[in-house]
Amino acid sequence: MPRTYKRIDAEYTTAEATETTGASASLQRDWRRRAILSGAKEERHISLSFADLCELFALKAFLDAGLDLWDINNRDDRVGQELKSGYDAESAVQLCLFPMLYFADRFMAENKLLELYSTRTTRPESEIGRYVFVNRKRMLQVRDLKSVAIERGLEWEPVITMFDCKANAETIVSRLPRLPYEFVAAEPSLES
Repeated sequence: MPRTYKRIDAEYTTAEATETTGASASLQRDWRRRAILSGAKEERHISLSFADLCELFALKAFLDAGLDLWDINNRDDRVGQELKSGYDAESAVQLCLFPMLYFADRFMAENKLLELYSTRTTRPESEIGRYVFVNRKRMLQVRDLKSVAIERGLEWEPVITMFDCKANAETIVSRLPRLPYEFVAAEPSLES
């Protein structure tokens, strides 16, 4: 009889998120208030998932690199006009989230932290975009550094930032106070 498993997700506090991602409690509170963080809600007791931590980590990295938080196309000031076709940090995070979850699972399995994968995909690993490049006009997700020159074309401006989803996922996992989830054997149901 095949064995079935149940996944139990860990929950992290604001303080644990600060230790793991570097995003301060006040910054997290502000992002929740403004509905920038997708998974977290403004409540008395905050619990964040591993995906929320990945989102926090990436968002802080893109903001630290100089990307705007909001959609640049909606800004009226002079900088917004100059960057009219640019991208914002929230959009860049969306390119990073699935690859970060995928690479975190791989890292935990390779280091015998988990026996089962949680993030499944039908795409082979060679097609998972490891790197996200951002410049003033566009974002680019590529699987390896060799593909950057091919995919970016001749009109690519200097890069504002490059985010390595694999390395950053491994960093987050190594900082966690506990694993993001565990699998427990499900009790077989008694059928007559």
